[in-house]
Amino acid sequence: MDISSTLQAVNNAWKRATKIILGEEIGDIWAYENYLKRYTRLPKNIQSPTNENIYLPSERYKSVKKVMPYTTKIKMDKPFANINEIKDIDNLFELARDHFEYIGNVILGNSKFIEKSANIVDSFYVYNSNTIAKSKYVAYSSYAKDVEYTFGSHALGSMKFIIATNVSGGGDPIARIFESFYILGGTYDAYFSHNLSGCSEAFFSFFQKGKSYIIGNNQLSKDKYLKIKEGLLEQVRTDLERGKLKTLYEIIKESKNRYHVDVVPLSEPPPEKVREAFSSVTNTILGKELDIENRHIIKFLTRNLPYYHIDAVKANGYMDVVGGLEYYLGRVGKDLVRHVIPTQMMNESEKIRINLKEPITLDSLVKEFNSSGLALINISFGSGNLNTIESAPAFHSANIYRVIDGVMAKTSAYSLWPRESTNTFGSFSVFESHGVIRSYGSEKVMRVFESDSSNNISDSYYVHMCEGITNAMFSFGLRGSAKGMGRGYILNTSLDLVLYNKVKENLKEWIVGKVEGGKQVPHVFELQASL
Repeated sequence: MDISSTLQAVNNAWKRATKIILGEEIGDIWAYENYLKRYTRLPKNIQSPTNENIYLPSERYKSVKKVMPYTTKIKMDKPFANINEIKDIDNLFELARDHFEYIGNVILGNSKFIEKSANIVDSFYVYNSNTIAKSKYVAYSSYAKDVEYTFGSHALGSMKFIIATNVSGGGDPIARIFESFYILGGTYDAYFSHNLSGCSEAFFSFFQKGKSYIIGNNQLSKDKYLKIKEGLLEQVRTDLERGKLKTLYEIIKESKNRYHVDVVPLSEPPPEKVREAFSSVTNTILGKELDIENRHIIKFLTRNLPYYHIDAVKANGYMDVVGGLEYYLGRVGKDLVRHVIPTQMMNESEKIRINLKEPITLDSLVKEFNSSGLALINISFGSGNLNTIESAPAFHSANIYRVIDGVMAKTSAYSLWPRESTNTFGSFSVFESHGVIRSYGSEKVMRVFESDSSNNISDSYYVHMCEGITNAMFSFGLRGSAKGMGRGYILNTSLDLVLYNKVKENLKEWIVGKVEGGKQVPHVFELQASL
């Protein structure tokens, strides 16, 4: 096979990671491609008219027809329609649909050595991955920020040396994790584990806090643990090399330990601070204070959030909130919902111990694990300073409502993965951003409606792949701020800010009219599609 310099560097990083995590190298990364791709949201590869490979986030570009590869040669002074033909907002949408193009292979900020990837910001040595920010040495992974040496993993933050691990991070750093799920801050050297916080050296352990040298929730001496771990890792390496290693999800699905789970309607109203923040943001972005409790507004906010789904569930007499099973677990999410344990019962599960029968092997642990009653999951639990309503999980967040995976977020509602952001609504993967409706995978966004892989963008509407811009509408491929003061951009065309603001006010009025009338508002990925 043709091995590029980027793939070679990633392969070297993989070998270093496997030696650190699994005790020995297990060969080249491409031999494990199928294993690493199983539960991640990798980019979609399409062919351009010139036979170039173009990589896009697969879940968002369903209506897209015209796509071109990202290149630094794209200029923001390249108009694609006649600005003088704009008669009204409906006509503006028509002009956009006639000429708008979408851009794949998006790489923003200070990024280098990126291959077969989409929506990468400030990252290095990334291969076949989707929506990665401020990271390096990443392959076959999706939706990660501040990670290093990460392979076959999804929905991570602040982690290092990670293989086949999903929805983990938050708080203190995490390192050396394998085949695990929902690992929380300050945890190191965990294998086949779930819902650990501040733990180290754990194998097949669930719902533990501040423990070390544990197998199946059993406390062992350091020497005994390390001896058993050595034998377990040898079997892990062998099963991986033979393509026979079961994932943690597969093991849990085989368990007969299940609850009868009833899904019930969400019922709590948003807190006052969320209502006030939403009114302020909509007044700034759309020119009118809107009511976040209006059913038309809720439909408008949640329409284009990939994988956004949050439920109240009743299990074993307890009520709980479960968010994002499909987002976190992909195809296995629906199967695993039967294994959800209510947060109120986690203390009981923490006390369960797997029966350790000599000799302790990977196979014997799997067998005892499935009969122990421990094979249950919970992703409703949060940590840190929390003030959340019908949100799960949440870490160090305040005043968030019906949010999935809020991390250091404040005043957010109907959003998926707001991180270090404030006043974000109907948003997906907004990092270090403020006052946003939508975003779709960037950081440092302010006062924006829609956008896509936009980095350092402000005061703009319906823009795609923009970086470092302000005052733009219905434009794509823009890379720098307008030269001089008093200029705006519509259809990639520079124009006087007075005219720009006139069109902007008409657009805001048009959007509000559609939303309040219960009519569908196009999203930024429908600018080529029929309304």
